[in-house]
Amino acid sequence: DQPLPPSTGFTSLTGNAATTLTQGIDLNLHSQNIRGKLNWTTDLLLSTNRDKIIRFDKKYLATQLAAANGGVIAVEGNSLFGIYSYPWTGLDPANGDPMGIYQGNVSKDYTNILKNTTTDSLVYHGSARPTFFGSIRNTITWKGLSLSLNITWKAGYYFRNRSTSLNYSDLVVSSGHSDYDLRWQKPGDELITHVPSLSYPSNANRSDFYKYSSSLVERGDHIRLQDIRLSYAVPQSKAKPIFRTLDCYVYFTNIGLLWKANHSGVDPDYNDNFYTQGTPNPRSISAGVKAGF
Repeated sequence: DQPLPPSTGFTSLTGNAATTLTQGIDLNLHSQNIRGKLNWTTDLLLSTNRDKIIRFDKKYLATQLAAANGGVIAVEGNSLFGIYSYPWTGLDPANGDPMGIYQGNVSKDYTNILKNTTTDSLVYHGSARPTFFGSIRNTITWKGLSLSLNITWKAGYYFRNRSTSLNYSDLVVSSGHSDYDLRWQKPGDELITHVPSLSYPSNANRSDFYKYSSSLVERGDHIRLQDIRLSYAVPQSKAKPIFRTLDCYVYFTNIGLLWKANHSGVDPDYNDNFYTQGTPNPRSISAGVKAGF
């Protein structure tokens, strides 16, 4: 959106009003590791993709940046899909209140933190889109048997995690969250949890500060075992005279994470920064026969 003079009768227009720079590398490598009765090949895909806003006239409020959640929001010098948050200083050991920073001091003045924090005081974590990603597939064949294993990874990005509301009344009228069990309940809990205490009556600013604080922003880096394929090519001497070729296979996909940078147990591929909570694709097994006549 580009701002317009109010005298035009419009406040903004959507157009090509920004200057951006995107740089990246795509690398595709194929290697023949072993050749003979036993064959082993490797296919490696590597990609980088980094974007930066060079120029954009519109200036955002801190509340707009914190609530953007990795959507399209242009700030000069940063990624178009940046993740921003309010600085977090932990929990008050006396009552479990979340604590932030206002005018350079540790504060629980949630109204002023939300409304008067400057954009320069926000934490800019980085892009909500992976900036480094790829896959490696190893394939081994022996006497008609073929085993293929594919590992994928994504790195160099952040996501905003979900958590519980801090108001008891919200929990009554909406679905809960497992972080409710991790909430601060007694002095000393601040050493083992980042989830504040719940309050009554409701304090919307207190809950919103926690929701958009840096305590809920985590790295999205992860490595995934994406799929395994086992197949067998029936020798032509046995497939003839009915079939020209005959292959049988078993395919496993969406197998699961091998490693993730976050410690909350969240699969970053299915957390859309508060907009939706995706349901992970189920693990699946399929088997089939491919015949040529």
